Amino acid sequence: MGNLHAQTPVAGFSTNTQNGCAPLSVNFFNSSTGAVSYQWNFGNGNFSTLPNPQNVFIQPGAYTVRLIAIASNGSRDTLIRTSYITAVPGPVLSVSVDSYSGCNNYTTFQFSCSIATATSISWDFGDGSNSTVFNPSKTFTNPGTYNVSVLATNAAGCQSVANLPQPVQVMQTPQAGFTVNNTVTCNESEAFQFTPTSITTNTYSWDFHDGTFSNDVSPSHVFASSGLFSVELKITNAFGCADSITLQDLVTVYPDSTPVISASTFNGCLPLASTLSSNVVGATSYQWNSSDGQSATTPSFSATYFSAGTYGITLSVVMPNGCSYSSQTPSYIQVNPKPTASFTATNISGCAPLNVVLTNTSVGATNYFGLLEMEHIHSTKLLITAILSLEFTPLH
Repeated sequence: MGNLHAQTPVAGFSTNTQNGCAPLSVNFFNSSTGAVSYQWNFGNGNFSTLPNPQNVFIQPGAYTVRLIAIASNGSRDTLIRTSYITAVPGPVLSVSVDSYSGCNNYTTFQFSCSIATATSISWDFGDGSNSTVFNPSKTFTNPGTYNVSVLATNAAGCQSVANLPQPVQVMQTPQAGFTVNNTVTCNESEAFQFTPTSITTNTYSWDFHDGTFSNDVSPSHVFASSGLFSVELKITNAFGCADSITLQDLVTVYPDSTPVISASTFNGCLPLASTLSSNVVGATSYQWNSSDGQSATTPSFSATYFSAGTYGITLSVVMPNGCSYSSQTPSYIQVNPKPTASFTATNISGCAPLNVVLTNTSVGATNYFGLLEMEHIHSTKLLITAILSLEFTPLH
Protein backbone atom coordinates (compact mmCIF):
# COMPACT_ATOMS: atom_id res chain seq x y z
CA MET A 1 0.00 0.00 0.00
CA GLY A 2 2.85 2.38 0.83
CA ASN A 3 4.44 1.87 -2.55
CA LEU A 4 1.11 2.34 -4.28
CA HIS A 5 0.60 5.68 -2.51
CA ALA A 6 4.10 6.76 -3.45
CA GLN A 7 3.34 6.18 -7.10
CA THR A 8 0.21 8.37 -7.05
CA PRO A 9 1.10 11.96 -8.00
CA VAL A 10 -0.74 15.02 -6.74
CA ALA A 11 -0.67 18.07 -9.00
CA GLY A 12 -0.40 21.50 -7.44
CA PHE A 13 0.94 24.94 -8.29
CA SER A 14 0.86 28.60 -7.39
CA THR A 15 1.85 31.85 -9.16
CA ASN A 16 3.44 35.14 -8.32
CA THR A 17 0.29 36.91 -9.61
CA GLN A 18 -3.10 35.98 -10.91
CA ASN A 19 -4.08 39.23 -12.60
CA GLY A 20 -2.44 42.21 -14.14
CA CYS A 21 -2.19 44.28 -17.25
CA ALA A 22 -1.69 42.65 -20.57
CA PRO A 23 0.86 41.69 -21.62
CA LEU A 24 1.06 39.88 -18.26
CA SER A 25 4.14 37.83 -17.32
CA VAL A 26 3.41 35.09 -14.78
CA ASN A 27 5.84 32.81 -12.92
CA PHE A 28 4.42 29.36 -12.05
CA PHE A 29 5.65 27.52 -8.96
CA ASN A 30 5.12 23.76 -9.04
CA SER A 31 4.00 22.24 -5.71
CA SER A 32 3.14 18.79 -7.12
CA THR A 33 4.21 15.62 -5.26
CA GLY A 34 5.01 12.14 -6.52
CA ALA A 35 5.65 13.35 -10.04
CA VAL A 36 8.70 13.14 -12.21
CA SER A 37 7.37 15.06 -15.23
CA TYR A 38 4.87 17.78 -15.93
CA GLN A 39 2.64 19.03 -18.70
CA TRP A 40 1.42 22.64 -18.56
CA ASN A 41 -1.32 24.22 -20.66
CA PHE A 42 -1.65 27.95 -20.06
CA GLY A 43 -4.84 28.42 -22.05
CA ASN A 44 -3.35 30.89 -24.48
CA GLY A 45 -1.89 28.38 -26.88
CA ASN A 46 1.36 28.05 -24.95
CA PHE A 47 2.60 24.80 -23.32
CA SER A 48 5.55 23.80 -21.18
CA THR A 49 7.15 20.72 -19.61
CA LEU A 50 9.34 22.67 -17.23
CA PRO A 51 8.73 22.18 -13.53
CA ASN A 52 8.48 25.95 -12.88
CA PRO A 53 7.74 27.70 -16.15
CA GLN A 54 7.11 31.35 -16.99
CA ASN A 55 4.41 32.45 -19.43
CA VAL A 56 3.41 35.79 -20.93
CA PHE A 57 -0.26 36.42 -21.55
CA ILE A 58 -0.14 38.95 -24.37
CA GLN A 59 -3.80 39.34 -25.08
CA PRO A 60 -6.27 40.51 -22.47
CA GLY A 61 -8.62 37.86 -21.11
CA ALA A 62 -9.25 35.16 -18.47
CA TYR A 63 -7.12 32.06 -18.88
CA THR A 64 -7.65 28.56 -17.54
CA VAL A 65 -4.41 26.83 -16.52
CA ARG A 66 -4.00 23.01 -16.52
CA LEU A 67 -1.16 21.07 -14.92
CA ILE A 68 -0.70 17.31 -15.36
CA ALA A 69 1.70 15.71 -12.90
CA ILE A 70 3.08 12.34 -14.07
CA ALA A 71 4.62 9.73 -11.76
CA SER A 72 7.42 7.39 -12.73
CA ASN A 73 4.93 4.52 -13.17
CA GLY A 74 2.93 6.66 -15.58
CA SER A 75 0.09 7.50 -13.31
CA ARG A 76 -1.23 11.04 -13.61
CA ASP A 77 -2.98 13.75 -11.69
CA THR A 78 -4.56 16.76 -13.38
CA LEU A 79 -5.23 20.12 -11.75
CA ILE A 80 -7.43 22.56 -13.68
CA ARG A 81 -7.92 26.12 -12.43
CA THR A 82 -10.61 27.84 -14.47
CA SER A 83 -10.11 31.54 -15.27
CA TYR A 84 -7.15 31.47 -12.99
CA ILE A 85 -5.15 34.16 -14.78
CA THR A 86 -6.76 37.46 -15.80
CA ALA A 87 -4.86 39.76 -18.17
CA VAL A 88 -6.51 43.17 -17.94
CA PRO A 89 -6.66 45.13 -21.20
CA GLY A 90 -5.21 48.58 -21.55
CA PRO A 91 -7.21 51.46 -23.08
CA VAL A 92 -8.24 51.06 -26.70
CA LEU A 93 -6.56 53.86 -28.64
CA SER A 94 -7.14 55.51 -31.98
CA VAL A 95 -4.94 58.51 -32.81
CA SER A 96 -4.92 60.94 -35.72
CA VAL A 97 -3.69 64.37 -36.82
CA ASP A 98 -5.30 66.91 -39.13
CA SER A 99 -2.20 67.15 -41.34
CA TYR A 100 1.04 65.24 -41.68
CA SER A 101 3.01 68.18 -43.09
CA GLY A 102 3.51 71.82 -42.21
CA CYS A 103 6.13 74.38 -41.25
CA ASN A 104 7.95 75.24 -38.06
CA ASN A 105 6.65 78.12 -35.94
CA TYR A 106 3.74 78.44 -38.35
CA THR A 107 1.57 75.33 -38.69
CA THR A 108 -0.56 74.35 -35.72
CA PHE A 109 -1.10 70.59 -35.82
CA GLN A 110 -4.30 69.31 -34.19
CA PHE A 111 -3.91 65.85 -32.65
CA SER A 112 -6.89 63.70 -31.69
CA CYS A 113 -7.15 60.58 -29.59
CA SER A 114 -10.19 58.33 -29.33
CA ILE A 115 -9.84 56.41 -26.07
CA ALA A 116 -12.14 54.08 -24.16
CA THR A 117 -11.81 53.76 -20.37
CA ALA A 118 -8.67 55.89 -20.09
CA THR A 119 -8.05 57.95 -16.99
CA SER A 120 -4.83 59.65 -18.11
CA ILE A 121 -2.90 60.22 -21.31
CA SER A 122 0.57 61.31 -22.32
CA TRP A 123 1.54 62.42 -25.82
CA ASP A 124 5.14 62.17 -27.01
CA PHE A 125 5.65 64.49 -29.98
CA GLY A 126 9.11 63.20 -30.82
CA ASP A 127 10.82 66.53 -30.20
CA GLY A 128 11.25 66.16 -26.45
CA SER A 129 7.91 67.71 -25.60
CA ASN A 130 4.82 66.05 -24.12
CA SER A 131 1.20 66.80 -23.40
CA THR A 132 -1.42 65.31 -21.10
CA VAL A 133 -4.30 66.92 -23.00
CA PHE A 134 -6.52 64.39 -24.74
CA ASN A 135 -6.72 66.39 -28.01
CA PRO A 136 -3.72 68.73 -27.99
CA SER A 137 -2.55 71.25 -30.57
CA LYS A 138 1.13 71.54 -31.29
CA THR A 139 3.46 73.90 -33.17
CA PHE A 140 6.94 72.54 -33.80
CA THR A 141 9.86 74.87 -33.26
CA ASN A 142 12.36 73.20 -35.57
CA PRO A 143 12.08 71.57 -38.99
CA GLY A 144 12.33 67.79 -39.02
CA THR A 145 10.54 64.43 -39.12
CA TYR A 146 8.69 63.55 -35.92
CA ASN A 147 7.24 60.20 -34.79
CA VAL A 148 4.31 60.94 -32.52
CA SER A 149 2.90 58.44 -30.01
CA VAL A 150 0.46 58.47 -27.14
CA LEU A 151 0.44 56.45 -23.91
CA ALA A 152 -2.91 55.97 -22.15
CA THR A 153 -3.63 54.55 -18.69
CA ASN A 154 -6.94 53.15 -17.41
CA ALA A 155 -8.36 52.80 -13.91
CA ALA A 156 -6.62 49.45 -13.45
CA GLY A 157 -3.31 51.06 -14.15
CA CYS A 158 -2.98 49.30 -17.47
CA GLN A 159 -1.43 51.17 -20.35
CA SER A 160 -1.65 51.18 -24.12
CA VAL A 161 0.61 52.85 -26.66
CA ALA A 162 -0.47 54.01 -30.10
CA ASN A 163 1.61 55.62 -32.85
CA LEU A 164 0.52 57.83 -35.68
CA PRO A 165 0.44 55.83 -38.92
CA GLN A 166 3.21 58.01 -40.39
CA PRO A 167 5.65 60.66 -39.17
CA VAL A 168 4.85 64.36 -39.15
CA GLN A 169 6.97 66.31 -41.63
CA VAL A 170 7.87 69.84 -40.53
CA MET A 171 9.45 72.11 -43.15
CA GLN A 172 11.32 75.39 -42.72
CA THR A 173 9.04 78.43 -42.57
CA PRO A 174 10.26 81.32 -44.75
CA GLN A 175 11.70 84.29 -42.88
CA ALA A 176 10.37 87.62 -44.11
CA GLY A 177 12.73 90.58 -44.22
CA PHE A 178 13.67 93.30 -46.67
CA THR A 179 15.69 96.44 -47.25
CA VAL A 180 15.00 99.63 -49.19
CA ASN A 181 17.51 101.87 -50.93
CA ASN A 182 16.13 105.07 -49.37
CA THR A 183 13.57 106.06 -46.75
CA VAL A 184 13.16 109.83 -47.25
CA THR A 185 12.63 111.80 -50.43
CA CYS A 186 11.72 115.34 -51.42
CA ASN A 187 10.74 114.10 -54.88
CA GLU A 188 7.26 112.64 -55.19
CA SER A 189 8.32 110.89 -58.41
CA GLU A 190 11.24 109.04 -56.86
CA ALA A 191 11.22 105.25 -57.27
CA PHE A 192 12.13 103.22 -54.17
CA GLN A 193 13.86 99.86 -54.66
CA PHE A 194 12.77 97.11 -52.25
CA THR A 195 14.84 93.90 -51.89
CA PRO A 196 14.03 90.79 -49.79
CA THR A 197 16.79 89.59 -47.47
CA SER A 198 16.51 86.15 -49.09
CA ILE A 199 15.43 85.38 -52.64
CA THR A 200 14.13 81.85 -53.35
CA THR A 201 11.26 80.24 -55.23
CA ASN A 202 8.86 81.60 -52.62
CA THR A 203 5.92 83.83 -53.48
CA TYR A 204 6.35 87.49 -52.49
CA SER A 205 3.44 89.83 -51.73
CA TRP A 206 4.12 93.53 -51.07
CA ASP A 207 1.71 96.05 -49.58
CA PHE A 208 2.94 99.64 -49.78
CA HIS A 209 0.03 101.03 -47.73
CA ASP A 210 -0.77 103.60 -50.38
CA GLY A 211 -3.46 101.47 -52.01
CA THR A 212 -1.02 99.68 -54.31
CA PHE A 213 0.48 96.18 -54.20
CA SER A 214 3.10 94.09 -55.99
CA ASN A 215 3.99 90.42 -56.44
CA ASP A 216 7.44 91.17 -57.86
CA VAL A 217 10.38 89.70 -55.98
CA SER A 218 12.24 93.03 -55.79
CA PRO A 219 9.81 95.78 -56.81
CA SER A 220 10.60 99.37 -57.71
CA HIS A 221 7.80 101.56 -56.39
CA VAL A 222 6.71 105.18 -56.73
CA PHE A 223 4.29 106.09 -53.96
CA ALA A 224 0.91 107.40 -55.04
CA SER A 225 1.18 110.60 -53.02
CA SER A 226 3.21 112.36 -50.38
CA GLY A 227 2.99 111.06 -46.82
CA LEU A 228 4.38 108.59 -44.28
CA PHE A 229 4.10 104.95 -45.38
CA SER A 230 4.49 101.56 -43.72
CA VAL A 231 5.54 98.67 -45.98
CA GLU A 232 4.57 95.02 -45.52
CA LEU A 233 6.10 91.91 -47.08
CA LYS A 234 4.53 88.44 -46.93
CA ILE A 235 6.49 85.42 -48.12
CA THR A 236 4.74 82.10 -48.84
CA ASN A 237 6.55 78.85 -49.67
CA ALA A 238 5.42 75.86 -51.75
CA PHE A 239 3.85 74.23 -48.66
CA GLY A 240 1.60 77.21 -48.01
CA CYS A 241 3.64 78.32 -45.00
CA ALA A 242 4.05 82.08 -44.73
CA ASP A 243 5.80 84.75 -42.74
CA SER A 244 5.20 88.49 -42.88
CA ILE A 245 6.89 91.63 -41.65
CA THR A 246 5.66 95.22 -41.53
CA LEU A 247 8.12 98.07 -41.11
CA GLN A 248 6.05 100.85 -39.61
CA ASP A 249 6.39 104.41 -40.95
CA LEU A 250 9.28 103.31 -43.14
CA VAL A 251 9.12 105.76 -46.05
CA THR A 252 8.59 109.51 -45.92
CA VAL A 253 7.62 111.28 -49.15
CA TYR A 254 7.55 115.05 -48.69
CA PRO A 255 5.11 117.07 -50.83
CA ASP A 256 6.50 118.75 -53.92
CA SER A 257 7.13 122.44 -53.25
CA THR A 258 8.69 123.38 -56.58
CA PRO A 259 8.06 127.14 -56.99
CA VAL A 260 5.76 128.50 -59.65
CA ILE A 261 6.95 132.04 -60.42
CA SER A 262 4.57 134.85 -61.27
CA ALA A 263 5.13 138.55 -62.01
CA SER A 264 3.00 141.67 -61.70
CA THR A 265 4.44 142.80 -65.05
CA PHE A 266 6.54 140.69 -67.35
CA ASN A 267 6.52 142.81 -70.52
CA GLY A 268 6.82 146.58 -70.90
CA CYS A 269 8.85 149.64 -71.76
CA LEU A 270 11.79 151.20 -69.99
CA PRO A 271 12.04 151.59 -67.14
CA LEU A 272 10.12 148.43 -66.17
CA ALA A 273 9.25 147.69 -62.51
CA SER A 274 7.87 144.24 -61.66
CA THR A 275 7.05 142.41 -58.42
CA LEU A 276 7.95 138.72 -58.55
CA SER A 277 6.27 136.15 -56.28
CA SER A 278 5.64 132.38 -56.07
CA ASN A 279 3.18 129.84 -54.75
CA VAL A 280 5.58 128.74 -51.98
CA VAL A 281 4.50 129.73 -48.47
CA GLY A 282 6.41 129.08 -45.26
CA ALA A 283 9.85 128.32 -46.69
CA THR A 284 12.77 128.85 -44.35
CA SER A 285 14.86 130.28 -47.19
CA TYR A 286 14.13 132.18 -50.41
CA GLN A 287 16.75 133.04 -52.99
CA TRP A 288 15.70 135.15 -55.99
CA ASN A 289 18.09 135.84 -58.83
CA SER A 290 17.55 137.86 -62.00
CA SER A 291 19.90 137.36 -64.93
CA ASP A 292 20.88 141.06 -64.74
CA GLY A 293 22.35 140.54 -61.26
CA GLN A 294 19.44 141.67 -59.11
CA SER A 295 18.62 139.34 -56.19
CA ALA A 296 16.55 139.06 -53.01
CA THR A 297 16.00 136.66 -50.08
CA THR A 298 12.41 137.61 -49.31
CA PRO A 299 9.20 135.73 -50.27
CA SER A 300 8.58 138.31 -53.01
CA PHE A 301 11.06 140.27 -55.12
CA SER A 302 10.67 143.80 -56.53
CA ALA A 303 12.92 144.27 -59.55
CA THR A 304 13.38 147.34 -61.76
CA TYR A 305 14.96 147.13 -65.22
CA PHE A 306 16.66 150.14 -66.80
CA SER A 307 18.04 148.42 -69.88
CA ALA A 308 16.11 146.88 -72.70
CA GLY A 309 16.43 143.13 -73.04
CA THR A 310 15.16 139.72 -71.97
CA TYR A 311 15.78 138.56 -68.40
CA GLY A 312 15.56 135.13 -66.77
CA ILE A 313 14.38 134.60 -63.18
CA THR A 314 15.48 131.85 -60.77
CA LEU A 315 13.96 131.07 -57.37
CA SER A 316 15.38 128.54 -54.90
CA VAL A 317 13.58 127.68 -51.65
CA VAL A 318 14.35 125.52 -48.63
CA MET A 319 11.36 124.07 -46.75
CA PRO A 320 11.18 123.41 -42.98
CA ASN A 321 11.62 119.66 -43.67
CA GLY A 322 14.99 120.39 -45.27
CA CYS A 323 13.85 119.83 -48.85
CA SER A 324 15.23 122.22 -51.47
CA TYR A 325 13.42 123.16 -54.66
CA SER A 326 14.21 125.58 -57.46
CA SER A 327 12.52 126.96 -60.53
CA GLN A 328 14.09 128.74 -63.50
CA THR A 329 12.22 130.77 -66.11
CA PRO A 330 14.52 131.87 -68.95
CA SER A 331 13.40 134.96 -70.94
CA TYR A 332 10.65 135.66 -68.44
CA ILE A 333 10.88 139.47 -68.31
CA GLN A 334 10.80 141.40 -71.62
CA VAL A 335 11.95 145.07 -71.38
CA ASN A 336 11.45 147.13 -74.54
CA PRO A 337 13.05 150.48 -75.50
CA LYS A 338 10.92 153.64 -76.02
CA PRO A 339 10.25 154.57 -79.71
CA THR A 340 11.85 157.69 -81.28
CA ALA A 341 9.49 159.85 -83.40
CA SER A 342 10.88 161.62 -86.49
CA PHE A 343 9.92 162.46 -90.07
CA THR A 344 11.05 164.50 -93.04
CA ALA A 345 9.05 166.74 -95.42
CA THR A 346 9.61 167.97 -98.99
CA ASN A 347 8.14 171.00 -100.76
CA ILE A 348 7.35 172.61 -97.47
CA SER A 349 6.59 176.05 -98.95
CA GLY A 350 4.89 177.32 -102.05
CA CYS A 351 1.67 178.50 -103.55
CA ALA A 352 -1.56 176.93 -102.74
CA PRO A 353 -2.53 174.36 -103.43
CA LEU A 354 0.74 173.01 -101.98
CA ASN A 355 1.53 169.30 -102.22
CA VAL A 356 3.78 168.32 -99.27
CA VAL A 357 5.34 164.82 -99.00
CA LEU A 358 5.94 163.61 -95.38
CA THR A 359 8.31 160.66 -94.81
CA ASN A 360 8.23 158.75 -91.47
CA THR A 361 11.75 158.15 -90.15
CA SER A 362 10.69 157.03 -86.64
CA VAL A 363 12.47 154.15 -84.84
CA GLY A 364 10.90 151.44 -82.64
CA ALA A 365 7.25 152.19 -83.37
CA THR A 366 4.45 150.01 -84.66
CA ASN A 367 1.55 152.47 -84.81
CA TYR A 368 1.64 156.02 -86.14
CA PHE A 369 -0.77 158.95 -85.80
CA GLY A 370 -0.31 162.17 -87.91
CA LEU A 371 -1.87 165.61 -87.32
CA LEU A 372 -1.60 168.76 -89.39
CA GLU A 373 -2.17 172.05 -87.64
CA MET A 374 -2.77 175.13 -89.81
CA GLU A 375 -2.46 178.74 -88.69
CA HIS A 376 -3.13 181.92 -90.69
CA ILE A 377 -0.15 184.23 -90.89
CA HIS A 378 -1.39 187.78 -91.60
CA SER A 379 -4.11 187.43 -94.21
CA THR A 380 -2.28 186.05 -97.13
CA LYS A 381 -0.11 183.10 -95.79
CA LEU A 382 -0.91 179.80 -94.04
CA LEU A 383 1.56 178.05 -91.60
CA ILE A 384 1.17 174.32 -91.54
CA THR A 385 2.62 172.29 -88.59
CA ALA A 386 2.92 168.49 -88.78
CA ILE A 387 2.76 166.52 -85.54
CA LEU A 388 3.61 162.76 -85.46
CA SER A 389 2.49 160.66 -82.51
CA LEU A 390 4.01 157.17 -82.11
CA GLU A 391 2.75 154.14 -80.25
CA PHE A 392 4.86 151.07 -79.45
CA THR A 393 3.20 147.71 -79.21
CA PRO A 394 5.36 145.38 -77.05
CA LEU A 395 6.33 142.07 -78.55
CA HIS A 396 5.20 139.10 -76.51
